[in-house]
Amino acid sequence: MKIKMWKLYLDAIICFSVLGICMIIGSVVYTALQYTGGGADDFFMIFIGVPMGLLIAAFPFMLNYRNMTRILIADGRCTAYSLLGKKICEVDLNKTIYRTDFYVRFRYKPERKFVAVSNEPFICERRQKSLFEKKFYATYDRKKVIVFPYDQKAASLLRSGDSRKNR
Repeated sequence: MKIKMWKLYLDAIICFSVLGICMIIGSVVYTALQYTGGGADDFFMIFIGVPMGLLIAAFPFMLNYRNMTRILIADGRCTAYSLLGKKICEVDLNKTIYRTDFYVRFRYKPERKFVAVSNEPFICERRQKSLFEKKFYATYDRKKVIVFPYDQKAASLLRSGDSRKNR
């Protein structure tokens, strides 16, 4: 089973990509309308608009690159890969696994249940004392813990092997 975590951010990716493309097109159109045959001054808007458009389109990736992983669950193993395909972590589901369930709220969406699994014990702090503290989803150790949405397929795959509830 493959889980593509970048799909959770698809609405932000589409929105910022459209904004970036509009910025690039707007700067080209503005330059074409204001072109006077002068010199580099006429292309100032393109020199500013194109890099800004690319930065705006890349913003969701820069902000959420840490959580945009691809999870592969097969043959009793759960493996996490980065967005570019580099292997980050592997959890053997046939050994003792430590897991914890928690909820993550994405902007403008209802809370979604996630599960964190590892072959080593880990700490999942659920209660925040202030708004400025980071939650577990933003701070877990990617090299030891794999996090993915918890649904019926994930539940059936995690039933195999010895499972211990983590704190």
